[in-house]
Amino acid sequence: MTSINTMRILNNSLRSLLGILLVSGLLHMFSVPVAAAGEPIARLTNYSGTVLIKSQGNWGVQPKNGLLLYSQDRLVTRAASRATVIFNDGAVMAISSNSNLMIKEQTRTKGFFKRYTVIERRIRLLLGRLNFNTGQSKSQIQLETPTAVAGLRGTAGVLSIGADGQPYIQFSEGGASFTIGQFLDGVAAEIPAEMAELHVVQRAAVVANAAAVKAADAQAKAETGEIPAAQAALEVAIAAKTSAEEAKTEAVTMAENNPSESIVTEAAAAITAADQAIKQAEDAISDAASKAVPTEPPAESPDATPDEKDATPAEPEAFEPATTPTFETPLGDEAPPINDAVEASPI
Repeated sequence: MTSINTMRILNNSLRSLLGILLVSGLLHMFSVPVAAAGEPIARLTNYSGTVLIKSQGNWGVQPKNGLLLYSQDRLVTRAASRATVIFNDGAVMAISSNSNLMIKEQTRTKGFFKRYTVIERRIRLLLGRLNFNTGQSKSQIQLETPTAVAGLRGTAGVLSIGADGQPYIQFSEGGASFTIGQFLDGVAAEIPAEMAELHVVQRAAVVANAAAVKAADAQAKAETGEIPAAQAALEVAIAAKTSAEEAKTEAVTMAENNPSESIVTEAAAAITAADQAIKQAEDAISDAASKAVPTEPPAESPDATPDEKDATPAEPEAFEPATTPTFETPLGDEAPPINDAVEASPI
């Protein structure tokens, strides 16, 4: 009976968070139509090191070879990590260390007298480097960075972002069908791990992923009665907030200096949705925190005072998205040189 009551309390506590999750699900829904819900667009075929994945709106997804990926999924590689993704039409992208990107796909019907469908794919690189090869794909592919956008079809090459935020593109086959903003011709030097970890989008992803893993663990413990249901609800609310903050960070990064009017408009809508989700999560955190109590005093303090026993778990320090998409550590004389890039020349 205790287990049943625990589950009932947990379900009631989490029900109030459904509105948050629904709003959070809209954060990356920048345009319609998109790929049908539950329909995978790619798969993870190989990875090494630490790869963080946000899939179908949820952080904390464990990477594995063959993992199905969906529109609006995000992949984040950390130091000495790699990941390879193959899309349903055979296009391939290999993601280097210290990278942060999102994939998005939608199918549109075009034509007036003769109707036909076209797959529109967007690959958004916020940090790092990726190699792309579209192969025989007939999809309309758009590469996006915070400061420049390029369209391509039937091409192969490298898209990268330097330590100063400058995007580079180098083609080994074909070329760009259009560009908005300025790319440099070449490949940026790989950003050192310690610098990448300080980047606002990378920090936001790491925090959101950690909160999601902690929330999942709390839910499992609540189901077995190891912790109170209210404690699990608190962790879920915290995870919802950090996920919304990560989404806002991405949107702010894209809106700040992007030359594409449509991307800026989409990002503005995402920021509004994120703010709403953050506010709802904060309300849920306050409600859950008032009900949650620790199951036992800290191991290092068996004789905790009454005040310590009644203390509620502290919410992680709020993550504030930067107003400018840049590194927090200024670049000095020791910044890594971009040795493998040629002189700046617009595409």
